[in-house]
Amino acid sequence: MNLAEFIELWKYLDLFDDLFSERDVTVCFNYAIETEVDELENDRHLEMGFVEFVEAFSRIAEKFSPIPMDDDVEMW
Repeated sequence: MNLAEFIELWKYLDLFDDLFSERDVTVCFNYAIETEVDELENDRHLEMGFVEFVEAFSRIAEKFSPIPMDDDVEMW
């Protein structure tokens, strides 16, 4: 899945608003992509695999989380 498809997914889900924009999706995508040794010879760094998709999805879920995950917060 490339960046354009990832953004289209979130547009389709209609989750963009004042607090969550395309820029946030792009940042989560870029942070989730594994770095490549040679980005000039191949385009692997432009598409994410399943594990990278799960990581990007979790980064977006963390952004939507109403409670920040700190050591001081007791969840249960």
